[in-house]
Amino acid sequence: MPDLHGWIIQQIDEAERLAHRAAELCGCHPPAPSWSFRDGDEPTDGRILIVDDPHPDLKRKIGRRWNGSYEGLFMAEHIAHHDPAAVLRRCTADRRILARHRLNPDAYWADAAMCKGCGTEGEMAYPVTENLNDCPELLDLGHAHGLTTEILAGLDRPQEGERPAYPGRTGDVIVDSLASALLGLAMNTTPMRDVPATLRGPNWPGPA
Repeated sequence: MPDLHGWIIQQIDEAERLAHRAAELCGCHPPAPSWSFRDGDEPTDGRILIVDDPHPDLKRKIGRRWNGSYEGLFMAEHIAHHDPAAVLRRCTADRRILARHRLNPDAYWADAAMCKGCGTEGEMAYPVTENLNDCPELLDLGHAHGLTTEILAGLDRPQEGERPAYPGRTGDVIVDSLASALLGLAMNTTPMRDVPATLRGPNWPGPA
């Protein structure tokens, strides 16, 4: 299963496929407006019209008259409002959100599952959203595409990266750190034989 980010991409892909298919069948060319709604008192009113019909002489229309039904008129208006062009615009906006709210490729191994778009907070730069599946932006976006608690529970959750193998000499970061500190201290210490005689006191060990 994909994670939440991948699941939303699947829903957008399907919405775009259906929108393009509907536009193809009616001869429309999104992203220009595809359909409009005509209401009035004439017998031929209450229809969904093709805005950019390449063959207007054929008088191709989507559906038929709504038989004077108010419910049918409202339904036709609703359908025209959600024409292929409108659906594709919303899909584009959704993809922009997905481009911001995604896994952070530059995160440290412990924060590898964090949401990049939610950012970090505090002096220690802790991730605002530690796991991408908990991102509030993606959860709201998923809700618009039919996400349920059951679907969310079945999705994969991004995992924190595994701790990389420590490349030190002993394999113990504490031991190696102490050894490095002692080595640095020794290398920055002047040997006793090199101390100038003027700096040697009366209790200086060895020959003056």
